[in-house]
Amino acid sequence: MLRSLAQMSALSLTLCLLIGRVAAYEWQVCSKENLPSPGAGTLLQRMKAVEISGAKAELTCLVFDEKNCLLRVVDRPDPSSPKLGPSMRAGGFLCGVNGGFFTKNFEPLGWVVSQGRELSPLLRTKLLTGAYFFNGHRGQLLRTAELKKGLRATEALQAGPFLIDGGRPVVGLEATRPAARTFLATNGADVWVIGVIFSPTLAEAASLLATDGIIDGLHIHRALNLDGGRSSGFWAAQPEEKVLSYEEISAVRNYLGVIAKSVN
Repeated sequence: MLRSLAQMSALSLTLCLLIGRVAAYEWQVCSKENLPSPGAGTLLQRMKAVEISGAKAELTCLVFDEKNCLLRVVDRPDPSSPKLGPSMRAGGFLCGVNGGFFTKNFEPLGWVVSQGRELSPLLRTKLLTGAYFFNGHRGQLLRTAELKKGLRATEALQAGPFLIDGGRPVVGLEATRPAARTFLATNGADVWVIGVIFSPTLAEAASLLATDGIIDGLHIHRALNLDGGRSSGFWAAQPEEKVLSYEEISAVRNYLGVIAKSVN
C-alpha cells in the first residue's frame, strides 16, 4: 500500500510538473503594428510579446497568399556575394529571410531545389525534420518522413525542427537556449508567413506562433524552423524605396524570397 501511495505521489508530482511546463507558455501581446505593405496583398507586421515567466520576444513577419505570391529558394554559392537585402532587392522580391542549414565548407545541408534545379539531395537526419515543397502549383510544409522518393519539386528547402504540427506546438523542443529564430509557416491552405523572432528558445518560439491571434488573420497549422542564430535575417520592401531590414550576421548559403506572381 505504501509503495502504491509513493508511486501515486510520484505520478502526481510528474503530472504537476508537466502541466506547469505547458501552462508556463502563456504569451501576451504588448504592442502590434501593421507596417506599410510591400504589395500584392501582403501584410507586414511587427509585434512585441511577453510570456508569464518573463520571457520576451519580438516578431516581425510577412503574411502572404499563395494565389498572389510565390516563394522561391535563392541560392548563394559564394559567401562573398551580396547579402539578403541587396539580393532580394535585385531580384524584385517583396520580402525574404535566410534559408536552410549548410556545412563548414558552405555546402547546402539537406534537400534544396531552386527553380527546378536540385542543388542538394534529401537527407534523413534528426535535425532536418521537414521541408518546404513546391510542385509548381501548390506549396506545402512536409515532414521528412512524408517526402517520398520520386517527388519532383520546382522549389524545395529542407530544414528543422518542426515547430508546429496540426496547430499545436511540437513536444520536446529545446527550451533552454534563447537565440534569433527564422521560420516559415502556413495555415495548411493558401496563406503563408515568413518571419524572424528575437530571441526565444525553440519551445518558446513554437508556443508563441501557436498562440491564437498572434498574427492577424492566421491560424498556423504547420511551422518549420529555418537556420537561426547568427544566420537569421529578414528584409522587406516598403513604399517609396524604403526597406525594413534585420541583416544576417554570418554569411548564409541560401534565402527564401516572396515574389509577386505578376513579376514572375
